Amino acid sequence: GQGIASRALAAFLADEKTRPLFAGVAQHNRASVRVLEKCGFSVVGVEPPADGGQTAYIILKLPPIDQRA
Repeated sequence: GQGIASRALAAFLADEKTRPLFAGVAQHNRASVRVLEKCGFSVVGVEPPADGGQTAYIILKLPPIDQRA
């Protein structure tokens, strides 16, 4: 709640130029989804639980710089 994760991710993204870049977050981890969204990622899908597991994953994508709104 103090912006530490958002600042850390922004610093990483300033150095890491690979795009598109994908992230997967456990569906119940809304705080991490929010951090990624603040840094320009968008939700592109949900991966259902694998092999009888209980955790679905939200898939997010950071598009190439020239494709951001």
